[in-house]
Amino acid sequence: MASERGIVEIVLDRPRKLKFDLNAMAELENVAGGRSIAELFDPDRKPGLDILRKLLWAGLLHEDPSLGRNSEAGVRRVGRLIEEHAQGKTLIEKVSYVSQKIGEATTIMWGTGDGAENPPPAAPGAQPTKVESPGTGQPPSA
Repeated sequence: MASERGIVEIVLDRPRKLKFDLNAMAELENVAGGRSIAELFDPDRKPGLDILRKLLWAGLLHEDPSLGRNSEAGVRRVGRLIEEHAQGKTLIEKVSYVSQKIGEATTIMWGTGDGAENPPPAAPGAQPTKVESPGTGQPPSA
């Protein structure tokens, strides 16, 4: 649950707070070799585990500077956090849990625009969010 805009709790080695603000996204671009956010989330390319690690890393930097700015070592450390501490018994379950939390945090931070027209980029492995008109339980009308 979010306690402030853009923050979602994720339980790894301890409860941590994901935050995907402008600084986190800029750090993600840096560690991804200067590729833009638009390129990283190109709908024609399926993001992989490397992007998942980098997203989690960027989202945790605000609370854990020891992960290091523009740091491949920090990204690898986050990979170990996923493997050793994320909820789930299998790696697929752990990746799904982390992807879900990243999706929640990016949706809170970036919003969903005006319905399905401008949803935020989905985290790798995240399930699509069903968009409904408020109070109706029905998809928005066009």
